[in-house]
Amino acid sequence: MECFDPWNQANSGCPGTPPAAVQMKNPLYTMPPDPNLSFGRQLGRSQTSIVYLAQNHVLEQQTVVKICLKPVNEGVQDEQIEIWEQELKIGEHLGEHRNLVRYFRGWKSGAHLCLEMEPCLGGTLEELIKACHPPGMEEAVFWRVVRDLGMGLQHMHSRGTVHFDVKPENIFIDNNSCTLKIGDFGNAVNLAEPTERFQEGDGRYLAPELLHTGATATFAADMFSLGAVLYMCATGTILPRNHLDHCEELARFPIISKLLARDPSARPRVEEVVCLAQDNVGAGAVMKPEPNSAESSYQELLRSAAKPQPSSRRSLF
Repeated sequence: MECFDPWNQANSGCPGTPPAAVQMKNPLYTMPPDPNLSFGRQLGRSQTSIVYLAQNHVLEQQTVVKICLKPVNEGVQDEQIEIWEQELKIGEHLGEHRNLVRYFRGWKSGAHLCLEMEPCLGGTLEELIKACHPPGMEEAVFWRVVRDLGMGLQHMHSRGTVHFDVKPENIFIDNNSCTLKIGDFGNAVNLAEPTERFQEGDGRYLAPELLHTGATATFAADMFSLGAVLYMCATGTILPRNHLDHCEELARFPIISKLLARDPSARPRVEEVVCLAQDNVGAGAVMKPEPNSAESSYQELLRSAAKPQPSSRRSLF
């Protein structure tokens, strides 16, 4: 088993160690070690965070650790830190569900916030659409995507939570369980708790009522975003601004037009969407589908969706 100690900069030549340029800015190198974790290769980096694959020795499984690059300053309010704290709070509130990314824990190590969650290493729905379905999905795949996303949102809404940033980039492929999982709860809001803010997500998938001053958080906002995601699934393209004037492309899947209704009260509830998806998918087994069935073909599509790693990279362990 080969791994590296991210707190020991002398290990710069070990497999999986980030490049020297990354090490200099990597908060891992200023944090006290966690004996429960062994860190492997870096999975990604953005302006706000760095993500590592890890092995959790207590859970006895691989996990993903996301580390906030911005240090926490005690007594100083910071919007980015608040979003991270909200993401963890929502993840813990939602608990475990087959179609949601599971959050295991969050903690502050040194001056940096860390989130540990389950790994979904098959890429995103956006990547799947571009790679496998650029002109749009066939019906059997489309309705299984609707089912997976609908069931994830149904669990969120049943817990009083609005996601507020449903988009293909935030929908992850777990090629172990062969399912889609909604993640990234940084914008999510629990309606049972009073809040002075809710942060809108990506404008390309944003419900139109949220553009108005004084807009309130409702489950219907997620349903519009789901419709915009399904539009991309059906057509391979991002929803145009004047979508209501060009709906002839949606004749195959009328549910999309209903979800994109400008009147929030006219949009279907998530329970209706799940029921419709299950009617179209059929009653076949999900966990152990029959060989050569539409369900097994869908699962094989997700299983094979893992993004290939460059040959120069080595496995975590």
